[in-house]
Amino acid sequence: MPRISSIFLRCLAVSFLLASYERVAAGEEAREAFDAFLKERSGGKVEHVLGMVGFFGEPLPPQWLILFSTDLSRDVLHESVVSKGQIRAERTFRRLPNQDLPTIPIRRQELKIDSGRAFELAEEVAKKAKVSFENAHFQLRCRDAGKEPVWMIQFLGRAQVSLGSVYLSARSGEILRVSWVQPKAVPEKDSGLETFASGRGAK
Repeated sequence: MPRISSIFLRCLAVSFLLASYERVAAGEEAREAFDAFLKERSGGKVEHVLGMVGFFGEPLPPQWLILFSTDLSRDVLHESVVSKGQIRAERTFRRLPNQDLPTIPIRRQELKIDSGRAFELAEEVAKKAKVSFENAHFQLRCRDAGKEPVWMIQFLGRAQVSLGSVYLSARSGEILRVSWVQPKAVPEKDSGLETFASGRGAK
């Protein structure tokens, strides 16, 4: 089963802060951003998309951060910020030892459940659990078994505190795991996502 990749999200959140942030009224589907990324970078090199994250979905995030590799045999990784069908910012970095970053490429044809539908399915689970939220963070990466892409929808409440997450298959929409934060639980103080969220402030 997949689990919350705090290191993956923390690394992506930090670089996301460094990118020029463009706030738009409407959100963007993940497949739309995925296709725009591949089209814009179709310069002869094969791009291996390893993961995608989107922040502050209401219900969809305004832009996506795409983690990719041009050579899976190397530790060099790249990130692109995509919104409105264009790459807005990029950076290159090296994978550090023991970093929990994705290694399995996402096959575009396997991404049958788009971010909007993933949110709807996760929202149904949240409603049944009587979880009231403000917005959501999205993460897409492949699980180890069968190279299946998996959505993690993390719901956030007031002050952008995590309420829990719903994991579901991006291939079938099947709910794979649900994890809610206990009401009296103390939020992790050094979470990169919390730091990033506090930068924008609560609604």
